[in-house]
Amino acid sequence: MKPERKKGDAVKTTVELPEELWRKAKIRAMDDRSDLRSVIIAALEAHLRKAAK
Repeated sequence: MKPERKKGDAVKTTVELPEELWRKAKIRAMDDRSDLRSVIIAALEAHLRKAAK
């Protein structure tokens, strides 16, 4: 039996990105001393805030 997912649990997904977009995002993450995961999360959150307005 699978344990129930709690709010805030992480899920893993695979996304195919255009190489140039991936490269720019990876460089931005390194410039920010961050990781690509954090850049993607921030971009999705900004997109969802914008869409909610």
